[in-house]
Amino acid sequence: MKTCSKCKVPKPLSEFTKRKSSKDGYYCYCKACCKKAYQEVHLKKLYGSDIEDSWVDSLILDWDRLKIRTAEDIHLMKLRMANARASRSLVSKKGE
Repeated sequence: MKTCSKCKVPKPLSEFTKRKSSKDGYYCYCKACCKKAYQEVHLKKLYGSDIEDSWVDSLILDWDRLKIRTAEDIHLMKLRMANARASRSLVSKKGE
């Protein structure tokens, strides 16, 4: 058993990626945390670093649910994000 440095949950060693340079031979983050971190970085590169964390979380859920793999899938997510931003700005203008 090993505790993930990011989520602080003890997990079996099969949940960690092997890493020769590490003292115990395993990466400090579990595979699930590594996957989420990769997705966050990738989405921030895709949409720009000014994207809100709440949007990143919802996009990651979409990423997993839709199993995004192709450039067309990414393009569709960009369109959905643009539509969501536009509708959010319309709602905020109505409230003013």
